[in-house]
Amino acid sequence: MIAYIREILYGLKGRNRYKHYKELLVMQRLPQEELRQRQFWLLSTLLAHAYNTVPFYKKRLDALGLHPDDIRSFKDFAQLPVISRQDTQEHLTEMISGAVLENMRYLNFSGGTTGEPIRFYQDLRLRESMEASWLLCLSFAGWKPSDMIISIWGNPRDSMSTAVKQGLRPWLAGQLVVNAYRYSKEEFKSWLAAIASYRRVYLYGYASVIADLAEYMLDANRKAPSVQGVLTTAERLHEAQRETIARAFNCRVHDQYGSREVPAVSMECAHGNMHLLTHSAYAEFLPLTETARAHVLDSGGDKDDEPRRIVLTSLTNRAMPLIRYEVGDYGMPMDGACPCGRGFPLMRMSIGRLGGSLVTPDGKRLYSTFFVRQMYGMEGVSAFQFRQKSPVHVQLHVVRGLRFHDGTARKLAELQERFGRDLCPGMQLNVRYVEDVPRTPGGKHRHVVCEVEP
Repeated sequence: MIAYIREILYGLKGRNRYKHYKELLVMQRLPQEELRQRQFWLLSTLLAHAYNTVPFYKKRLDALGLHPDDIRSFKDFAQLPVISRQDTQEHLTEMISGAVLENMRYLNFSGGTTGEPIRFYQDLRLRESMEASWLLCLSFAGWKPSDMIISIWGNPRDSMSTAVKQGLRPWLAGQLVVNAYRYSKEEFKSWLAAIASYRRVYLYGYASVIADLAEYMLDANRKAPSVQGVLTTAERLHEAQRETIARAFNCRVHDQYGSREVPAVSMECAHGNMHLLTHSAYAEFLPLTETARAHVLDSGGDKDDEPRRIVLTSLTNRAMPLIRYEVGDYGMPMDGACPCGRGFPLMRMSIGRLGGSLVTPDGKRLYSTFFVRQMYGMEGVSAFQFRQKSPVHVQLHVVRGLRFHDGTARKLAELQERFGRDLCPGMQLNVRYVEDVPRTPGGKHRHVVCEVEP
Protein backbone atom coordinates (compact mmCIF):
# COMPACT_ATOMS: atom_id res chain seq x y z
CA MET A 1 0.00 0.00 0.00
CA ILE A 2 2.73 2.51 0.95
CA ALA A 3 4.50 1.91 -2.38
CA TYR A 4 1.30 2.81 -4.24
CA ILE A 5 0.79 5.93 -2.07
CA ARG A 6 4.37 7.08 -2.74
CA GLU A 7 3.95 6.66 -6.48
CA ILE A 8 0.66 8.61 -6.43
CA LEU A 9 2.15 11.44 -4.35
CA TYR A 10 5.18 11.82 -6.61
CA GLY A 11 2.90 11.70 -9.66
CA LEU A 12 0.70 14.49 -8.30
CA LYS A 13 3.82 16.66 -8.12
CA GLY A 14 4.65 15.85 -11.74
CA ARG A 15 7.58 13.68 -10.71
CA ASN A 16 7.56 10.41 -12.63
CA ARG A 17 10.59 8.60 -11.22
CA TYR A 18 8.53 5.52 -10.36
CA LYS A 19 7.17 5.30 -13.90
CA HIS A 20 10.72 5.46 -15.29
CA TYR A 21 11.88 2.98 -12.66
CA LYS A 22 9.33 0.40 -13.78
CA GLU A 23 10.48 0.84 -17.38
CA LEU A 24 14.09 0.30 -16.31
CA LEU A 25 13.19 -2.90 -14.48
CA VAL A 26 12.03 -4.33 -17.81
CA MET A 27 14.83 -2.80 -19.87
CA GLN A 28 17.64 -4.26 -17.72
CA ARG A 29 16.71 -7.77 -18.89
CA LEU A 30 17.14 -6.99 -22.58
CA PRO A 31 20.03 -8.65 -24.45
CA GLN A 32 23.32 -6.78 -24.21
CA GLU A 33 23.44 -6.09 -27.95
CA GLU A 34 20.04 -4.40 -27.86
CA LEU A 35 21.09 -2.33 -24.85
CA ARG A 36 24.19 -1.24 -26.75
CA GLN A 37 22.12 -0.23 -29.78
CA ARG A 38 19.84 1.85 -27.57
CA GLN A 39 22.89 3.41 -25.94
CA PHE A 40 24.38 4.46 -29.25
CA TRP A 41 21.09 6.07 -30.25
CA LEU A 42 21.19 8.10 -27.02
CA LEU A 43 24.80 9.09 -27.75
CA SER A 44 23.97 10.19 -31.29
CA THR A 45 20.98 12.23 -30.12
CA LEU A 46 23.04 13.89 -27.38
CA LEU A 47 25.88 14.71 -29.77
CA ALA A 48 23.53 16.34 -32.28
CA HIS A 49 21.98 18.37 -29.46
CA ALA A 50 25.41 19.47 -28.23
CA TYR A 51 26.62 20.43 -31.70
CA ASN A 52 23.52 22.50 -32.43
CA THR A 53 23.08 24.21 -29.05
CA VAL A 54 26.43 24.23 -27.19
CA PRO A 55 29.13 26.61 -28.54
CA PHE A 56 31.97 24.65 -26.90
CA TYR A 57 31.24 21.42 -28.81
CA LYS A 58 30.47 23.10 -32.13
CA LYS A 59 33.87 24.84 -32.05
CA ARG A 60 35.68 21.63 -31.15
CA LEU A 61 34.01 19.49 -33.79
CA ASP A 62 34.36 22.14 -36.50
CA ALA A 63 38.06 22.43 -35.70
CA LEU A 64 38.41 18.69 -36.33
CA GLY A 65 36.28 18.78 -39.46
CA LEU A 66 33.70 16.51 -37.81
CA HIS A 67 29.91 16.63 -37.89
CA PRO A 68 27.50 14.53 -35.80
CA ASP A 69 26.37 12.80 -39.00
CA ASP A 70 29.91 11.42 -39.36
CA ILE A 71 29.61 9.53 -36.07
CA ARG A 72 28.01 6.21 -37.02
CA SER A 73 29.58 3.79 -34.54
CA PHE A 74 31.22 3.65 -31.13
CA LYS A 75 34.55 3.61 -32.98
CA ASP A 76 33.65 6.87 -34.72
CA PHE A 77 32.59 8.34 -31.39
CA ALA A 78 36.11 7.70 -30.07
CA GLN A 79 37.41 10.32 -32.56
CA LEU A 80 35.85 13.07 -30.46
CA PRO A 81 38.20 14.93 -28.10
CA VAL A 82 38.36 14.00 -24.44
CA ILE A 83 37.47 16.86 -22.09
CA SER A 84 38.95 17.45 -18.65
CA ARG A 85 37.80 18.93 -15.38
CA GLN A 86 39.83 22.00 -16.25
CA ASP A 87 37.88 22.37 -19.51
CA THR A 88 34.58 22.43 -17.62
CA GLN A 89 35.77 25.28 -15.40
CA GLU A 90 37.55 27.34 -18.05
CA HIS A 91 34.66 27.03 -20.54
CA LEU A 92 31.72 26.77 -18.14
CA THR A 93 29.45 29.29 -19.85
CA GLU A 94 30.33 28.00 -23.34
CA MET A 95 29.32 24.49 -22.32
CA ILE A 96 25.75 25.42 -21.37
CA SER A 97 23.09 24.50 -23.92
CA GLY A 98 21.16 27.41 -25.38
CA ALA A 99 18.16 25.10 -25.81
CA VAL A 100 17.68 24.61 -22.05
CA LEU A 101 16.11 27.60 -20.36
CA GLU A 102 17.79 29.03 -17.28
CA ASN A 103 14.89 28.00 -15.03
CA MET A 104 15.22 24.41 -16.29
CA ARG A 105 18.81 23.91 -15.15
CA TYR A 106 20.47 23.99 -11.75
CA LEU A 107 24.01 24.52 -10.53
CA ASN A 108 25.71 21.57 -8.86
CA PHE A 109 29.17 20.85 -7.45
CA SER A 110 31.41 17.80 -7.44
CA GLY A 111 32.35 16.17 -4.17
CA GLY A 112 35.94 17.45 -4.31
CA THR A 113 37.79 14.14 -3.99
CA THR A 114 40.94 15.66 -5.46
CA GLY A 115 40.54 19.06 -3.81
CA GLU A 116 38.32 22.02 -4.75
CA PRO A 117 34.88 20.94 -6.06
CA ILE A 118 34.08 21.84 -9.66
CA ARG A 119 30.91 23.61 -10.81
CA PHE A 120 28.57 22.28 -13.47
CA TYR A 121 24.93 22.53 -14.51
CA GLN A 122 22.38 19.73 -14.72
CA ASP A 123 19.08 19.39 -16.53
CA LEU A 124 16.06 19.77 -14.28
CA ARG A 125 13.83 18.07 -16.86
CA LEU A 126 15.92 14.90 -16.70
CA ARG A 127 16.31 14.84 -12.94
CA GLU A 128 13.54 12.27 -12.56
CA SER A 129 15.36 9.99 -15.02
CA MET A 130 18.47 10.23 -12.85
CA GLU A 131 16.40 9.45 -9.76
CA ALA A 132 14.89 6.41 -11.51
CA SER A 133 18.40 5.12 -12.25
CA TRP A 134 19.22 5.54 -8.56
CA LEU A 135 16.16 3.49 -7.63
CA LEU A 136 17.24 0.83 -10.11
CA CYS A 137 20.63 0.69 -8.37
CA LEU A 138 18.88 0.21 -5.04
CA SER A 139 16.85 -2.65 -6.53
CA PHE A 140 20.12 -4.49 -7.27
CA ALA A 141 20.46 -4.80 -3.48
CA GLY A 142 16.88 -5.99 -3.02
CA TRP A 143 15.16 -2.64 -2.34
CA LYS A 144 11.44 -2.32 -3.13
CA PRO A 145 9.34 0.86 -3.29
CA SER A 146 7.73 -0.03 0.05
CA ASP A 147 11.15 0.02 1.79
CA MET A 148 12.76 3.01 3.46
CA ILE A 149 15.99 4.58 2.20
CA ILE A 150 18.24 6.36 4.69
CA SER A 151 20.90 8.39 2.90
CA ILE A 152 23.95 9.14 5.03
CA TRP A 153 25.30 12.01 3.05
CA GLY A 154 28.19 14.34 3.69
CA ASN A 155 27.87 17.44 1.53
CA PRO A 156 27.00 20.62 3.45
CA ARG A 157 25.34 22.01 0.30
CA ASP A 158 22.70 19.29 0.55
CA SER A 159 21.74 19.86 4.17
CA MET A 160 23.33 22.13 6.75
CA SER A 161 21.35 20.81 9.73
CA THR A 162 22.77 17.82 11.60
CA ALA A 163 19.40 17.06 13.26
CA VAL A 164 17.63 13.91 12.08
CA LYS A 165 14.24 15.16 10.88
CA GLN A 166 11.91 12.20 11.11
CA GLY A 167 8.17 12.35 10.70
CA LEU A 168 5.42 11.76 8.18
CA ARG A 169 7.06 13.56 5.27
CA PRO A 170 10.22 11.38 5.01
CA TRP A 171 8.10 8.24 5.45
CA LEU A 172 5.77 9.25 2.64
CA ALA A 173 8.75 10.19 0.46
CA GLY A 174 10.43 6.86 1.23
CA GLN A 175 13.72 8.58 2.04
CA LEU A 176 15.35 10.17 5.05
CA VAL A 177 18.57 12.16 4.54
CA VAL A 178 20.95 12.69 7.43
CA ASN A 179 23.80 15.17 7.22
CA ALA A 180 27.10 13.41 7.80
CA TYR A 181 29.39 16.35 7.05
CA ARG A 182 30.22 16.56 10.76
CA TYR A 183 29.38 13.75 13.13
CA SER A 184 30.26 12.16 16.44
CA LYS A 185 29.02 9.34 18.66
CA GLU A 186 25.94 11.39 19.50
CA GLU A 187 25.02 11.63 15.81
CA PHE A 188 25.64 7.90 15.43
CA LYS A 189 23.13 7.25 18.21
CA SER A 190 20.50 9.42 16.51
CA TRP A 191 21.11 7.72 13.15
CA LEU A 192 20.68 4.28 14.69
CA ALA A 193 17.50 5.43 16.45
CA ALA A 194 16.13 6.61 13.10
CA ILE A 195 17.09 3.33 11.44
CA ALA A 196 15.36 1.36 14.20
CA SER A 197 12.08 3.27 13.68
CA TYR A 198 11.52 1.65 10.26
CA ARG A 199 10.79 -2.00 9.50
CA ARG A 200 12.92 -2.41 6.36
CA VAL A 201 15.78 -0.02 5.63
CA TYR A 202 18.44 0.34 2.95
CA LEU A 203 21.42 2.53 3.80
CA TYR A 204 23.05 4.63 1.09
CA GLY A 205 26.05 6.94 1.45
CA TYR A 206 29.77 7.58 1.55
CA ALA A 207 31.82 4.44 2.12
CA SER A 208 34.01 6.07 4.77
CA VAL A 209 31.10 7.49 6.77
CA ILE A 210 29.16 4.21 6.81
CA ALA A 211 32.39 2.39 7.74
CA ASP A 212 32.83 4.81 10.67
CA LEU A 213 29.26 4.11 11.77
CA ALA A 214 29.93 0.37 11.49
CA GLU A 215 33.08 0.71 13.63
CA TYR A 216 31.05 2.52 16.28
CA MET A 217 28.40 -0.22 16.23
CA LEU A 218 31.02 -2.93 16.71
CA ASP A 219 32.72 -0.96 19.49
CA ALA A 220 29.43 -0.29 21.31
CA ASN A 221 27.88 -3.67 20.51
CA ARG A 222 24.93 -2.00 18.74
CA LYS A 223 22.72 -3.76 16.20
CA ALA A 224 20.50 -2.56 13.34
CA PRO A 225 18.32 -5.54 12.38
CA SER A 226 16.02 -3.48 10.15
CA VAL A 227 18.84 -2.82 7.67
CA GLN A 228 18.40 -5.13 4.70
CA GLY A 229 21.27 -3.86 2.57
CA VAL A 230 23.97 -1.19 2.34
CA LEU A 231 24.98 0.74 -0.78
CA THR A 232 28.23 2.69 -0.75
CA THR A 233 29.07 5.38 -3.28
CA ALA A 234 31.15 8.49 -4.05
CA GLU A 235 34.38 6.99 -2.65
CA ARG A 236 36.31 3.81 -3.33
CA LEU A 237 35.07 1.00 -1.10
CA HIS A 238 38.10 -0.81 0.31
CA GLU A 239 37.79 -4.47 1.23
CA ALA A 240 38.51 -3.79 4.90
CA GLN A 241 35.62 -1.29 4.94
CA ARG A 242 33.32 -3.76 3.18
CA GLU A 243 34.08 -6.44 5.78
CA THR A 244 33.51 -4.05 8.69
CA ILE A 245 30.18 -2.79 7.32
CA ALA A 246 28.93 -6.31 6.52
CA ARG A 247 29.84 -7.50 10.01
CA ALA A 248 28.15 -4.58 11.78
CA PHE A 249 24.91 -4.63 9.79
CA ASN A 250 24.84 -8.38 9.11
CA CYS A 251 23.92 -7.88 5.46
CA ARG A 252 25.49 -7.63 2.02
CA VAL A 253 27.33 -4.46 0.98
CA HIS A 254 26.88 -3.27 -2.63
CA ASP A 255 29.12 -0.69 -4.26
CA GLN A 256 27.87 1.90 -6.73
CA TYR A 257 30.12 3.82 -9.11
CA GLY A 258 29.27 7.28 -10.33
CA SER A 259 29.86 10.92 -9.56
CA ARG A 260 27.88 14.10 -9.17
CA GLU A 261 28.82 15.06 -12.71
CA VAL A 262 27.95 11.65 -14.19
CA PRO A 263 25.69 9.76 -11.76
CA ALA A 264 24.74 6.07 -11.88
CA VAL A 265 27.55 4.73 -14.06
CA SER A 266 27.59 1.18 -12.67
CA MET A 267 26.16 -0.88 -9.84
CA GLU A 268 27.21 -4.07 -8.07
CA CYS A 269 24.71 -6.94 -8.08
CA ALA A 270 24.30 -9.80 -5.61
CA HIS A 271 26.90 -11.83 -7.55
CA GLY A 272 29.56 -9.17 -6.91
CA ASN A 273 29.69 -7.95 -10.53
CA MET A 274 29.64 -4.27 -11.48
CA HIS A 275 27.07 -3.62 -14.23
CA LEU A 276 27.42 -0.63 -16.57
CA LEU A 277 24.07 1.18 -16.78
CA THR A 278 23.88 1.75 -20.53
CA HIS A 279 20.85 4.07 -20.36
CA SER A 280 22.50 6.44 -17.86
CA ALA A 281 26.11 6.81 -19.03
CA TYR A 282 28.53 5.61 -21.67
CA ALA A 283 31.86 4.46 -20.24
CA GLU A 284 35.04 4.12 -22.28
CA PHE A 285 38.25 2.55 -21.03
CA LEU A 286 41.34 4.17 -22.53
CA PRO A 287 45.00 3.17 -22.23
CA LEU A 288 47.01 4.73 -19.44
CA THR A 289 49.35 7.60 -20.14
CA GLU A 290 53.01 6.78 -19.57
CA THR A 291 52.98 8.83 -16.37
CA ALA A 292 49.90 7.05 -15.02
CA ARG A 293 51.35 3.66 -15.98
CA ALA A 294 54.46 4.45 -13.93
CA HIS A 295 52.24 5.45 -10.98
CA VAL A 296 50.40 2.14 -11.13
CA LEU A 297 53.56 0.06 -11.25
CA ASP A 298 55.21 2.13 -8.52
CA SER A 299 52.15 1.49 -6.34
CA GLY A 300 52.39 -2.27 -6.64
CA GLY A 301 50.12 -2.69 -9.68
CA ASP A 302 50.44 -5.61 -12.08
CA LYS A 303 51.63 -4.65 -15.56
CA ASP A 304 49.84 -7.73 -16.94
CA ASP A 305 46.54 -6.59 -15.45
CA GLU A 306 46.79 -2.90 -16.25
CA PRO A 307 43.76 -0.71 -15.50
CA ARG A 308 42.38 1.80 -17.99
CA ARG A 309 41.42 5.45 -17.73
CA ILE A 310 37.66 5.82 -17.42
CA VAL A 311 36.10 8.38 -19.76
CA LEU A 312 32.39 9.03 -19.31
CA THR A 313 29.52 10.57 -21.26
CA SER A 314 26.43 11.45 -19.25
CA LEU A 315 23.21 10.51 -21.05
CA THR A 316 20.96 12.37 -18.61
CA ASN A 317 22.25 15.93 -18.88
CA ARG A 318 21.33 18.09 -21.85
CA ALA A 319 21.75 21.39 -19.98
CA MET A 320 25.54 21.02 -19.90
CA PRO A 321 26.53 17.92 -21.86
CA LEU A 322 29.64 16.15 -20.62
CA ILE A 323 30.87 14.21 -23.64
CA ARG A 324 33.98 12.04 -23.24
CA TYR A 325 34.69 13.50 -19.82
CA GLU A 326 37.80 12.17 -18.05
CA VAL A 327 36.91 11.83 -14.39
CA GLY A 328 40.30 10.67 -13.09
CA ASP A 329 39.14 7.16 -12.21
CA TYR A 330 40.61 3.87 -13.35
CA GLY A 331 39.04 0.49 -14.04
CA MET A 332 38.63 -2.25 -16.63
CA PRO A 333 35.83 -3.62 -18.84
CA MET A 334 34.92 -7.27 -18.42
CA ASP A 335 33.65 -9.79 -20.94
CA GLY A 336 30.83 -12.24 -20.42
CA ALA A 337 27.40 -12.28 -18.83
CA CYS A 338 26.38 -12.23 -15.19
CA PRO A 339 24.37 -15.03 -13.55
CA CYS A 340 21.93 -12.37 -12.29
CA GLY A 341 20.48 -12.26 -15.82
CA ARG A 342 20.82 -8.51 -16.41
CA GLY A 343 21.94 -7.57 -19.90
CA PHE A 344 24.15 -4.69 -18.81
CA PRO A 345 27.84 -5.12 -19.71
CA LEU A 346 30.35 -5.55 -16.89
CA MET A 347 33.30 -3.65 -15.51
CA ARG A 348 35.46 -3.67 -12.44
CA MET A 349 37.10 -0.88 -10.56
CA SER A 350 40.81 -1.52 -10.34
CA ILE A 351 42.76 0.99 -8.31
CA GLY A 352 40.16 3.72 -8.42
CA ARG A 353 41.42 7.29 -8.52
CA LEU A 354 45.05 8.19 -9.05
CA GLY A 355 44.60 11.71 -7.66
CA GLY A 356 45.61 10.64 -4.15
CA SER A 357 49.32 9.92 -4.30
CA LEU A 358 52.62 10.83 -2.67
CA VAL A 359 55.81 11.90 -4.41
CA THR A 360 59.07 10.04 -3.76
CA PRO A 361 62.39 11.95 -3.59
CA ASP A 362 63.23 10.80 -7.14
CA GLY A 363 59.96 12.24 -8.51
CA LYS A 364 57.88 9.08 -8.76
CA ARG A 365 54.34 8.83 -7.39
CA LEU A 366 52.84 6.18 -5.13
CA TYR A 367 49.05 5.83 -5.37
CA SER A 368 46.85 5.87 -2.28
CA THR A 369 45.96 2.15 -2.48
CA PHE A 370 49.61 1.39 -1.68
CA PHE A 371 49.25 3.28 1.63
CA VAL A 372 45.73 2.06 2.43
CA ARG A 373 47.04 -1.51 2.26
CA GLN A 374 49.50 -0.72 5.05
CA MET A 375 46.58 0.09 7.35
CA TYR A 376 44.78 -3.23 6.91
CA GLY A 377 44.48 -5.02 10.26
CA MET A 378 44.95 -1.84 12.31
CA GLU A 379 42.13 -2.56 14.74
CA GLY A 380 40.58 0.42 16.47
CA VAL A 381 41.73 3.03 13.91
CA SER A 382 38.53 4.90 13.08
CA ALA A 383 40.17 7.26 10.53
CA PHE A 384 43.59 7.95 9.08
CA GLN A 385 45.32 10.13 6.54
CA PHE A 386 48.84 10.11 5.08
CA ARG A 387 49.90 13.72 4.56
CA GLN A 388 53.13 14.61 2.75
CA LYS A 389 54.60 17.89 3.97
CA SER A 390 57.98 17.79 2.18
CA PRO A 391 59.78 15.54 -0.33
CA VAL A 392 61.08 13.31 2.48
CA HIS A 393 58.60 13.79 5.34
CA VAL A 394 55.15 12.16 5.62
CA GLN A 395 52.78 12.44 8.55
CA LEU A 396 50.25 9.70 9.31
CA HIS A 397 47.31 11.21 11.18
CA VAL A 398 45.44 8.55 13.17
CA VAL A 399 42.12 8.84 14.98
CA ARG A 400 41.82 6.23 17.75
CA GLY A 401 38.50 4.43 18.17
CA LEU A 402 37.18 2.61 21.22
CA ARG A 403 38.80 -0.68 20.17
CA PHE A 404 42.26 0.84 19.76
CA HIS A 405 44.75 -1.13 21.86
CA ASP A 406 48.47 -1.52 22.54
CA GLY A 407 48.83 -4.07 19.76
CA THR A 408 47.63 -1.52 17.19
CA ALA A 409 50.00 1.08 18.61
CA ARG A 410 52.89 -1.37 18.18
CA LYS A 411 51.87 -2.07 14.57
CA LEU A 412 51.83 1.67 13.84
CA ALA A 413 55.26 2.05 15.44
CA GLU A 414 56.54 -0.81 13.27
CA LEU A 415 55.04 0.84 10.17
CA GLN A 416 56.81 4.08 11.09
CA GLU A 417 60.11 2.22 11.46
CA ARG A 418 59.98 0.26 8.20
CA PHE A 419 58.43 3.05 6.10
CA GLY A 420 61.71 4.63 5.06
CA ARG A 421 63.66 1.37 5.26
CA ASP A 422 61.47 -0.97 3.19
CA LEU A 423 58.43 0.83 1.75
CA CYS A 424 59.64 4.27 0.68
CA PRO A 425 63.44 4.45 0.87
CA GLY A 426 64.71 7.93 1.61
CA MET A 427 61.44 9.06 3.25
CA GLN A 428 60.42 9.34 6.91
CA LEU A 429 57.01 8.66 8.44
CA ASN A 430 55.82 10.34 11.62
CA VAL A 431 52.67 8.90 13.26
CA ARG A 432 50.50 11.51 14.96
CA TYR A 433 47.35 10.82 16.96
CA VAL A 434 44.64 13.41 16.26
CA GLU A 435 41.01 14.02 17.24
CA ASP A 436 39.71 14.26 13.68
CA VAL A 437 40.75 14.03 10.03
CA PRO A 438 39.30 16.93 7.98
CA ARG A 439 37.11 16.07 5.01
CA THR A 440 36.98 17.73 1.61
CA PRO A 441 34.62 20.68 1.00
CA GLY A 442 32.19 18.10 -0.37
CA GLY A 443 32.39 15.90 2.72
CA LYS A 444 34.60 13.12 1.35
CA HIS A 445 37.48 11.48 3.17
CA ARG A 446 40.91 11.51 1.53
CA HIS A 447 43.35 8.83 2.68
CA VAL A 448 46.31 10.57 1.04
CA VAL A 449 47.06 14.28 0.72
CA CYS A 450 50.18 15.54 -1.05
CA GLU A 451 51.40 19.09 -0.50
CA VAL A 452 54.54 18.60 -2.60
CA GLU A 453 54.94 19.27 -6.31
CA PRO A 454 56.69 16.45 -8.25
